[in-house]
Amino acid sequence: KELGSIMYTHPIQLPKYYTAILRCMAVLEGVALRVAPQVKIVNEAYPFIAATMLSEDSEELQDALMLLLFEDGHIRKNRLVNLLMSASSYREYDISRFLNSFVDYLLESDDDRLRENLAGDLATELDELGYDMAKYVTYTLARSSLVSQLWREGFSVPEPVITERLVVSRYLLESLGQSEDFKVGTIISLLQRF
Repeated sequence: KELGSIMYTHPIQLPKYYTAILRCMAVLEGVALRVAPQVKIVNEAYPFIAATMLSEDSEELQDALMLLLFEDGHIRKNRLVNLLMSASSYREYDISRFLNSFVDYLLESDDDRLRENLAGDLATELDELGYDMAKYVTYTLARSSLVSQLWREGFSVPEPVITERLVVSRYLLESLGQSEDFKVGTIISLLQRF
């Protein structure tokens, strides 16, 4: 109802096939909620929607994706991670297509600030990930080899902490590995384009 009232209030025009899909989704959602209230059609369809947004070549869809992913010249990391994680659960998803489209967008953009911000954000994220990994490995090694000796001497060794950054990085790497057409060489060839 809210979407409908917004569309009538503001001059929003959708292609006919989008309107038909939205109507079908609304009907399906209504039927499904009557039969099984815990089932949410949109939640079930989200991996397909995410995979389509990340891999379709349509210029309109790519523009919408970039509007979704970037704000004030900075990437919205959480949105990108959520889309990638959701898309990876869709069996026909190919991350290579997204990576190529993403690099094309960055290279074709006239906004140098966008590339500079992305490079800075990526460097910061990699620094913090490296710090989290070094800290985790250090604490893990300390606990495994020195814990009994230090406990006897009255010292405590901190527990290794698995940060959200480590969890997300691991999940993204697993998602890359599950993508049918992804190979490590893909990243190398993308980096060479810069």
